[in-house]
Amino acid sequence: WKEFIFCNTDRECIIQSPDGTDSFCSEVDNVYDNNGLNVKGVCVPSQCTDDVACPPVGDTCTSGTIYGACTNGQCLYDPIRLIAECFLPSTNSGE
Repeated sequence: WKEFIFCNTDRECIIQSPDGTDSFCSEVDNVYDNNGLNVKGVCVPSQCTDDVACPPVGDTCTSGTIYGACTNGQCLYDPIRLIAECFLPSTNSGE
């Protein structure tokens, strides 16, 4: 779940789930596909347990991340995408 899979319907997510788990299209604010078109949201896992929580979806350094919580065996994701700037350590070994 490191990359966003953009969707407009739940059916799109069933086909594209990265780990084969049940998934659905969760609405996310301000999400655009590769062509710049607004889409409903991103695919997220649908089921969870106390042992297997809802994973974050996306990448904090690039696309942003959405976080979910497990409620009655279902993952519910916040529609707000959190983005942080990531700074990679310099690989320059000499000065």
